[in-house]
Amino acid sequence: MVDKKRTVSFLYIAAHFFVFLIGCLLIQTSFAQEDGDVWPTPNGLSAPSMLLTRSSPFDPPDTDSFFADDGPGLDTGCTFNTSPEHPLIIDVMIDVSVGPVDGDGYLLDSAPLIAQGVIPATVDIIMPGYDVDYNGSPPPERDEVVFNGTSLGVLTGDNNVWKLSTFTVSIDNIKFPAPPAPGSPPAPRANRIQINVDTLSTGRWCTAIDWVALILPVEPKVALTLEPTDSNPVRVNNLASNDLIDVIYQQTADASCNLTEVIGPKDDYPFSGPAESGWFGSGEVKIRTRLDACPTGSLPSDAEVEASWSIVGTALHGTEVWSGPEGDMTLTMPDVIGSYDVEFEYKVDGDALPTITRKLFVTKTTPITAGAPRISWYQNATDWASGLIDEADVLEHLLSGGYAYGGLNWRYGYSFGSVAKCHWTQLSADPITCDYSDCYVFSDVFENMAATLGIGGLSAVRTDGRGNGFVTTGAPSLDPAFTGSARPFAGGPYDKYEFSSHSLRKRGFLFPDYYDATFNGIYSAVNEFILWNHNGAVDYDADGGYLETFEGAKVYPVPGANSYDSWGDFKYKAPAPFALLASASNDQGVMMIEPDLSIPGDVEYVTPDSNSDGAYEALIANVRVDIKRAGVYLVMATLHKDGEVIANMPEFESMKFTQDTIGDAPGTYTAELKFSGEQILRAGKNGPYDVKVIAFAEGSTPVQAMLPTPAYAYAQFGEKGSYLTDMTDTAVDTDSDARYDYLEAVVQAKVATAGEYILQGTLMKAGKTVANTTERFALDSGAHSLSLRFLGSTIFRSGEDGPYELVVGLFNADGERQADIGALTQAYHHGEFEGLLDITGSLSDQGVDTNGNGLFEQLKVQFNAELRASGTFLVSAALSNAAGPLAVFMDEVKTFSRGEQTITLNFSGPEINQLQLDGPYFVRVTLRHPDTLKIVDQAAHRDATRTYSHSDFEPISTPGAIVLTGASSDAGVDNNGNGLYDLLRVKVGVSLARSDVYTWSARLVDVKGAEIGFNSKTGSLLKGDAEIEFNFAGLPIGQNGVAGPYYVRGLLMYGSSGGNLVASNVAATKGYAASEFEGYSGPVKGDIDGDGDVDRDDLDEVISARNTPASGSDDPRDLDGDGMITSLDARQLRLLCTRPYCATH
Repeated sequence: MVDKKRTVSFLYIAAHFFVFLIGCLLIQTSFAQEDGDVWPTPNGLSAPSMLLTRSSPFDPPDTDSFFADDGPGLDTGCTFNTSPEHPLIIDVMIDVSVGPVDGDGYLLDSAPLIAQGVIPATVDIIMPGYDVDYNGSPPPERDEVVFNGTSLGVLTGDNNVWKLSTFTVSIDNIKFPAPPAPGSPPAPRANRIQINVDTLSTGRWCTAIDWVALILPVEPKVALTLEPTDSNPVRVNNLASNDLIDVIYQQTADASCNLTEVIGPKDDYPFSGPAESGWFGSGEVKIRTRLDACPTGSLPSDAEVEASWSIVGTALHGTEVWSGPEGDMTLTMPDVIGSYDVEFEYKVDGDALPTITRKLFVTKTTPITAGAPRISWYQNATDWASGLIDEADVLEHLLSGGYAYGGLNWRYGYSFGSVAKCHWTQLSADPITCDYSDCYVFSDVFENMAATLGIGGLSAVRTDGRGNGFVTTGAPSLDPAFTGSARPFAGGPYDKYEFSSHSLRKRGFLFPDYYDATFNGIYSAVNEFILWNHNGAVDYDADGGYLETFEGAKVYPVPGANSYDSWGDFKYKAPAPFALLASASNDQGVMMIEPDLSIPGDVEYVTPDSNSDGAYEALIANVRVDIKRAGVYLVMATLHKDGEVIANMPEFESMKFTQDTIGDAPGTYTAELKFSGEQILRAGKNGPYDVKVIAFAEGSTPVQAMLPTPAYAYAQFGEKGSYLTDMTDTAVDTDSDARYDYLEAVVQAKVATAGEYILQGTLMKAGKTVANTTERFALDSGAHSLSLRFLGSTIFRSGEDGPYELVVGLFNADGERQADIGALTQAYHHGEFEGLLDITGSLSDQGVDTNGNGLFEQLKVQFNAELRASGTFLVSAALSNAAGPLAVFMDEVKTFSRGEQTITLNFSGPEINQLQLDGPYFVRVTLRHPDTLKIVDQAAHRDATRTYSHSDFEPISTPGAIVLTGASSDAGVDNNGNGLYDLLRVKVGVSLARSDVYTWSARLVDVKGAEIGFNSKTGSLLKGDAEIEFNFAGLPIGQNGVAGPYYVRGLLMYGSSGGNLVASNVAATKGYAASEFEGYSGPVKGDIDGDGDVDRDDLDEVISARNTPASGSDDPRDLDGDGMITSLDARQLRLLCTRPYCATH
């Protein structure tokens, strides 16, 4: 996973290769190797005074390695042991920490790290050495290699050639940095290589080293943390907590680097983004990824991270690349509301991490709820409006979705006992712990689900019909158990509802729609769902007392009975023909019945102020009633002033009339008759008032009384405590440039209780949102003038002209609506408002090729723009084509002065390539606050770039000019027909970026790592898949006496026009017997079957003859020569096995 890279420019390689060719011409001037080495040295080497950073045609491996490629001891030309720079001292720095170390940097305990796969057990040290005359005339060249003070052996090679030498050491011989302090990088630790040149003579042989690499793959366990940095806020489901979900995924590692998900389940840690930016174009979400490596410090500070995302079920995906342990990616949101899964994939230095799946809730625009929406709100709202984006469609489906959801989960209650009715947040919670509420709360759910999706402009409507209550048309409520509280007088099911009031939501100011969350209705008129309106009168006939209606229907209360819960029980008679012309007096010949009760006139008045805000929530009349005959009696009342109904229900948000049920046995009772303080306040008339009381049992004659109250002032009453009384609007030009920066709404508010309040406003045009805004205020009790500003750039970018429908709501700190107000603004033109960023110039574009390979690393886009204010902004730009919606994003913090200037945007070429995004391209620029990331302005250039193909851009990962394919073949070659192989021919598959003349070399080693051959060749190869051939001499293989398989190691390959490859492990051959090759001199001790190796087959021969006499003194099975074949011979043979564990292959 760890890459330590050096970049070599194309021009530098070309210059070096020219030097290399000149050096080749000088081969003829060199002395024969048996006479030693002299200056000048050929093949691209020069005198020590000409130091180079690449003296061979080969680059060090840039994967899983740490290397020294420049500095002392390297690129010295050719160094003798008499040279000033002798011995060659080369330090390879390791800058990653993998665990605790001692004072010298050696690991204290490598075993757990090896077991976890963080580090290997052994490390290969490789170096290309030049002109190592290993087989030179006596004394031959012997160049000792010392690593961290320990001799590893000598370099091998040949006259005037480069050869890769490899040494293997234990991981415990490597020096590492100590674990760093949190947030700090490790302090690099040097591993020293010393080359003692020509140890057998003085001044005779010289050599040069181009670079030294430690092949040390460090595979830290990477713990990921994903944090949304610019997204819709999401609050946890727990109603007792206001914690936001600011981390959507997190892993931690224990001391043994075992990873654990501490933030894992996707449904518990979702994130959210808007389908629309609120300006124009698609919405975006930015996700920050943090990578924490275990062990600490084991991830390089420049680790290359390739982060990809895709939204399942859509065509949306993207890739971003950065260096280091932290980076951001920008996600384009789907264009419709819904719940989606997002898959995140990461590669760190080319190594893939497991895919992470997260839950995404897509809203229409940014939520405008009083507090951050909870997970369950997002879940419900995006489910009910899934696949939609038009505001009218969304509201319709939110209404029907809530209605269906309520039918499965809620009860339509009235009598809530000592516990208050459920709050809308409880009905919307997951899990639902309180399911018992009424139409006012159902409306709250609907409004807040809309607000969760970013749709505002809804205001509360409380209707009481024509002032005295009503009977509905009969549409069923969302509670399937509550089909109605009124039924036909002649019998039948409950099919209508008797209400004193009902809650709706309306949207807009002109020609609004009315939304009924309880009955799933959308009305054009506020009373469309009402069938009969009460007129405030009570009468009686032969069937008992009834409530009159303007339409002529009669509604008979049934005292003491309830249709459902405590909703009461009513029977109705539909209007008879000409009912409206009938007299309301008792002139129908009905026989009068002696009253069963009396109301003597004794009354006590109570004015409660439970929240101590100085306003009475109600006026309670405790009225004495004397009952003469046993029975259940209904006592109803209305509060009057000069014949006008002032109040007729116990609370403002109540569906029942002011009433009480008393009786059972004869006696004196007190009927508690409660009148809404809010109704009294809104009636606007001072007392004294008259309490009109009517009492009756089923089938009995009603008794009425009129009781006077004290002279209360209406201003003493109220339930809401806060009111909006007036609103004006004006446009504001803060910088005197004749363009409006804001549309300001000034609202007159009166609050009774000090505290935090939220003012929320929506501007609409033709039923569609132009802008939303929210302000928070800390208010004392009393009157206030509150300002709410809509950003002028939002209005400007909308393209909508006024007048606008302006709806403003006031909420308390808990998000409970206190009041709202609506108005029509002045007739503004959108062009009167200003954007911060005005694009003034044409667009220019240019592909940037920094490495000269013909592919663009960047697309540079420039245009002139006028900034209407100076400042520092996060510039977020999106590059897309006409097909959409895929985009490449760039983020950069820029400081602008006010006025005309050139804006330059650089888009990543590899990301364009990865997305396969073809031009021409369009550019959208977003200016954000650098800290909050809140959008300040957004503009799109009307021009397009030139036409590009995605293939014009550099890919994220470029295949090398020479790449091993992994294919190989091998065969023995018998040139003289004697049945023994003169050559071992190995062919290795390579993939080539270009046709060229290539040179390659490698060595052959046996299973014990001993070198038994070296071969170098040059040949012309064509672009694409090709084979390079090695012919290793058979004689050394046979003389070595060790059976195969044999291994091709230490490949060096380069092309005359550029490109090179260094590979430690290349190919493995078949399991040849040493006796198949020339030079085999006879059986090897322990090789019982004579196949050239000692393996399990030989061990089986000894074991099968155990405890038997040897066949003679030359019996190969009697390894200890004691005349018997025993377990001691088997034990001795195990020590002679060619391969580990006596393996046969």
